[in-house]
Amino acid sequence: MTIIYVAEEHHRLYWHWKETGARDLRLCHVDFHCDMRGLIIDRPAQQATFYDARERGWVDQGNFLAHAVDEGIVTGLRWFHDPIGGRRYDHGTVRYEHDLRVRLSRQRRGPWRPLSFEEQSLGSWEGPAPGEHLDLDWDALANTLYTPEHSARLQEAFLQQPFAHRPEVVYFIYSYCSSVIDDDAFEGFLERLREKLGAQVIRLSALPSEHSTVGREKSRYQQLRSRLIAPLKRPQLWLSSTLKSIDTSGDLEFPYPRRAS
Repeated sequence: MTIIYVAEEHHRLYWHWKETGARDLRLCHVDFHCDMRGLIIDRPAQQATFYDARERGWVDQGNFLAHAVDEGIVTGLRWFHDPIGGRRYDHGTVRYEHDLRVRLSRQRRGPWRPLSFEEQSLGSWEGPAPGEHLDLDWDALANTLYTPEHSARLQEAFLQQPFAHRPEVVYFIYSYCSSVIDDDAFEGFLERLREKLGAQVIRLSALPSEHSTVGREKSRYQQLRSRLIAPLKRPQLWLSSTLKSIDTSGDLEFPYPRRAS
């Protein structure tokens, strides 16, 4: 029977994997974000390592997969996201071997870890591959940047997608920091997913305060704070966005209707 693990913070999975001694997992990662901040992936060589040693010092929702890769917990990852999503829309994100900031850097890196990796559009997704765990973040289907109509289409398309291979394990994450906070919609989708897979639902315990970073009220506060301080950070954001636009120029990009601000 498929088990659906439900959590409110994505990095709760890292601690779940540590608790259960998980190794060599292969993930179908359906998420607006990479969750691999601080990692560089050499895609031709299919290997990865940290480019920012500071990220080794803590685990949060934005870098927990980088830690999982570095520690051998995850050795295979297929990342699927909507056209509005991915590296271009994430301030702290994974880097690839062709990125300008990677090619210009003289920083020594390593050790390298094996990682079978690919990034694809959610529109091309045909369900989990054999042996993959399905890692689904609610913000991939109900992001604050999406129109309600588009979110509804994404959710319905996901549920109607035939799964040629039923996953043994599914992780379903609320991600308050970037998801539309709608408990009824989340629980309704969860119930339909449970019925689709004939699954058992297990809700993971909340993270202790020393590890928790994106609770519901904290996320609302952070969203308000980011709007207030944005004018003060414009030069920094401009430089970061310029470098990122160069780095992601070869990434997935499609026309898309955005939610009105």
